[in-house]
Amino acid sequence: MDGLVRTRPDAAVHSRAPRRLRRLRPLARATNDRLSAFAEAAPKRVLQADMKNEMLASLGRLSDVDLVRSLKTLVAREREATADVIAHLAELDTRDVHLREGFGSLYLYSREALGLSEWESYNRIEVARTARRFPVILDMLADGTVHLTAVRLLAPHLKPDNHRALLESARGKTKLQIQEIVARLAPKPDVPASIRRVTPASLSPGPREMPLPDTPAPAPPSPVHATVAPLSPDRYKLQVTIGSETLEKLRCAQDMLGHSLPSGDQASVLDRALTTLLVDLARKAREQA
Repeated sequence: MDGLVRTRPDAAVHSRAPRRLRRLRPLARATNDRLSAFAEAAPKRVLQADMKNEMLASLGRLSDVDLVRSLKTLVAREREATADVIAHLAELDTRDVHLREGFGSLYLYSREALGLSEWESYNRIEVARTARRFPVILDMLADGTVHLTAVRLLAPHLKPDNHRALLESARGKTKLQIQEIVARLAPKPDVPASIRRVTPASLSPGPREMPLPDTPAPAPPSPVHATVAPLSPDRYKLQVTIGSETLEKLRCAQDMLGHSLPSGDQASVLDRALTTLLVDLARKAREQA
């Protein structure tokens, strides 16, 4: 017994402590790196905020006439700059610059090297490739005759013998109006009515990162609006999210219209409901007049 060395009960705990510390070091370094980056960027953010505040303050001293004149000038410059960006992308698409810089596609180059969003990259590249076929698009973008969305939607239907007329027909049109032009050019069949349960994305959140100090809370999700897509002349696809009570009303209306509308077609039920609503609103308006 005299030759044995007794170990205190807490010795094993202390021997494992260095191993735990080694495992924590990468996390600590990553946290320190993020905090350092945040601290380095803080003065820049403060300077940018000061510049924006000064800009807003200077605009606040403009008269209405001067403010509108300045805004129109900036919008015109933005259109010209957009046309220039499209022209540059069209030329860049003919070269292998993005490949030499390590990007597998012009899309990835636009996302990572140019800092454009996914939608900005896709939209501009599609328009740039169309502008190479029909250079008049660049002039129309610069003077505001058409916008990027109009060109992208019309691109599959533009041909040497119709591109000028089609682009001119898009002058000043909204996205929905452009989609109606496309629906006339390439009509689609009616889509079958369908009802399905949807699950809010917030119920299944992905992994979350540790927030940095003073990081503002994320904004709440925007409400989902109904979408309308033209299919063919005078035919549209409507997609809308409704609650359980609205769904129950729809089903009750289908049951009550069973004799006059055996098919229970939701589009017909909606049309009848809106017609009844409009008649009722018109009656109330006359009574209040």
